Amino acid sequence: MVKTILKEHAISSAAVAASFLTLVATSASAATVGPSVRLTARGNELARTTGLRRGDLPSPFHGGFVAGRPGVPACGAHRPPDDRLHVGGYASAAFAERDAHVYSKVTIYRDSATTDVAFARFRSSYTAACAADAAGSPGQLISATVLHVHVPLDHARVFAFILRRGGVYWTGRVYLLGEGRIAATLLVEHRGKRFTGSDTARLSLSLLVSRMED
Repeated sequence: MVKTILKEHAISSAAVAASFLTLVATSASAATVGPSVRLTARGNELARTTGLRRGDLPSPFHGGFVAGRPGVPACGAHRPPDDRLHVGGYASAAFAERDAHVYSKVTIYRDSATTDVAFARFRSSYTAACAADAAGSPGQLISATVLHVHVPLDHARVFAFILRRGGVYWTGRVYLLGEGRIAATLLVEHRGKRFTGSDTARLSLSLLVSRMED
């Protein structure tokens, strides 16, 4: 049952310019040890059933599970350390229609303490621009804004962004979510200077939060 109502408002904004990286950024750099990844069938299944999947979004969205790697996404040239983040499950999915894109990424950590460590690193090193930079679509970032989101989870952060890609403006939302040993990233972007994908974002967020709570 979808039981979460999204409430968000802007706190601050700043104009920035950067190149977007991929949603499934590589998980380690020369400066860090990298996460301990030991994926299990049970962990991967939990990640798949928690994340978005075919049938969650209405027509004309199409897509499904895509390949990816767990890890703390980089922010430009800076990558937060991801050592001691023991990963036991992972799944990512991508969906699209003509004017909108939706991406979800779910990581299953060893325990809730590991999730707490991951989000502490997000808080200490991520700005709004960093979250958008790590979210994953190529283009020139025009602005990034920190928003409030009210969901019954241990961790929740949300950012809004505007970018220009091939002469076309796109607006979007990036959600970083954590509950227990589950962490999730949700990206929803829509063509245009104003974000008109609120219904898609609300539905996607509600599904993720409901499954993470269960």
